[in-house]
Amino acid sequence: MNRGFKIVTPENWLDPDPLSGLIVKLDRRDGSVQPVDGRDWIAYVNAVQLSEQVPRKVRDAYDFAIGAVGYGYFYYPLFTLVVQQVLRVADFAVACLFGIRLDLPKPRKRTFEARLAALGTAGYLGDVGFTRWDAIRRLRNSATHPEWQQTWGHSALDQVRIIGQMISELPLPTDLPPEYREAT
Repeated sequence: MNRGFKIVTPENWLDPDPLSGLIVKLDRRDGSVQPVDGRDWIAYVNAVQLSEQVPRKVRDAYDFAIGAVGYGYFYYPLFTLVVQQVLRVADFAVACLFGIRLDLPKPRKRTFEARLAALGTAGYLGDVGFTRWDAIRRLRNSATHPEWQQTWGHSALDQVRIIGQMISELPLPTDLPPEYREAT
């Protein structure tokens, strides 16, 4: 770990990342401290289920992205890749919303920023919602066009949870067209 992250080799690829040993969990029942492993992280993100109203292709993209979380135990930088992909899924979810909701004003530009502005103007996000979604957009931009090597670490788990909740709270119709209910 001479550069702040594990250098993977054929000999160590199945060894826990040295940073993983620094993460523990507190059992509030008896005060004991236990090490955390990949199963704990998988259980945490799997507890976040996107609403059934979210189009199947968005749920599939979300599940695809978070599937690597447990392997962050072996290679800590995977948390960064997971959150970067989940940020892109948030963009994808908003784009899908415009394909489903014909009542939404179509922005002139097909960008995440323009779509959020249109949702805000139409009154679907409110001030707080717009601010939160704009923060997601900015994080997505930073992750997609980094100026440095980002390291999210296990804080990525909170981002995965927050973004999953925000996607589930999008103003989706209760009766999705069939092409959005089934995997494509």
